[in-house]
Formats: sequence, C-alpha cells, structure tokens
Amino acid sequence: MDMKKEFVCDRLMEGKIIPITDTVAAETPLSIFINGRHFVTAMISPQMVSEFVLGYLYSAGVIHELSEVEVLEVQEGSAHVLIPGYDPSLHSPRRIIVSGCGGSSSFLDEAKIPAVHSSFHITFAALSAGMRDVLSSSFHRATGGVHCVGLVGESGTLRLVEDVGRHNAVDKAIGYGLTAGIDFGKVFLASTGRISAEIAYKCAMANIPLVISRGAVTSLAIEVARKAGLTVIGF
Repeated sequence: MDMKKEFVCDRLMEGKIIPITDTVAAETPLSIFINGRHFVTAMISPQMVSEFVLGYLYSAGVIHELSEVEVLEVQEGSAHVLIPGYDPSLHSPRRIIVSGCGGSSSFLDEAKIPAVHSSFHITFAALSAGMRDVLSSSFHRATGGVHCVGLVGESGTLRLVEDVGRHNAVDKAIGYGLTAGIDFGKVFLASTGRISAEIAYKCAMANIPLVISRGAVTSLAIEVARKAGLTVIGF
C-alpha cells in the first residue's frame, strides 16, 4: 500500500481560493491477533508492517526475543502472530491505538521499568549527524504528516523509519533492529517527535541507552529514564 495519497483541496493564498492537489500521509488500521485472539488495533502508516508488529510486541513485553514468534503472517488490515506458550492473562491489551497515542500504561509500575545495561559512548558530532538524518526525511517534507526515527550507531545511521505516529515509528525501528540482529546496547535512537514516558519506556525495554529528539521531553519520561539509566536529550 502506498504511504502517500493525493487529494484535491482548496488553498487560501493572498485572499484567493485556489484548487490544488495535495500529498498527504496514508493512515490505515492494523488489527493484531495473537494465537487467533484479537490483541490490539493500531492506526499506522502502511509500511514495515511486520517490523511494527514485532517491535510493538517486544516493547510491550509480550515477547523477549525474536525466536518466540513461530509465525507472523501479514494480510491487508491484519497481522496474525503465533506465539507458543503465550499467556494472555499477563497483558492487558488496548483495543484501539490511534496514531498519536502510546500503547499502555504499564510503565507507571516502577517494578516493570527495566534497567539499561550498556557501555555505549558516542560523540556529539555523531549525535548531530543522526539528528540531521531524521530531519532530512523527504517523505516528511512531502506530507508534513509523519514522524521519522533513526537507529544510529558509531558508524552512522543504520535505518530511518517513518510513520504517522511517533510511537509507531519507534516500534518499527525496534522491529527492524530485531530482524537485522542489531545490538541495541550499541546504538541510539534519534526522533523528530516529543519524548514521552512511553517512548522512554520502549527504549528501556529494548536496552537502547540513549534517545535524542528535536522535540521536548516530558516530566514522566525523565522519571522513567532516571529509573532505567537511560539518557534523554531534547531540543
């Protein structure tokens, strides 16, 4: 499915209404089923769907490693995951996740905030380069409607990911890292979106030691980061 769609609309310029064709970001519902049971429906950009599913399940603590997923089948509008031994009573799924929201409030339980273990060091120049990469997204420039997230290592940006939701983009980046065998303890995450508690929690769950954004950092994100040993850099 195309990440962009064209719509005819009216533009007001210098007091005149001019008909134009505008490019907008596509947003589509995706229902995730675990062992045949509906787990959640998320509103996402229709790209890297498998990576989103894996990253979401990983950052939510449903799976702890890629090998736990025996089957992942993506169809139009749905993803079916087979996880042998999965206990649905251990998780409280949200039935619908809109593109502007996170996945759950599990991070509010201090006992569930994992500690980040990493000896990662990075230069300021590398941080700046990673931030420049995510801000250079041509898709964002074309639509103005997506967030961009990058997984960045010492050698540079490993992957750029875009989505209408900043949490979705983080999950896609984590899912990509899982499938590519990336050591999360040796990379940082660069983002165009605000660093909320949910973003900080997802990074901690993946053992990503640092997250940087052009946007603000929330108070609860700072609290989560302090408990996890995660470095956050805003603005």
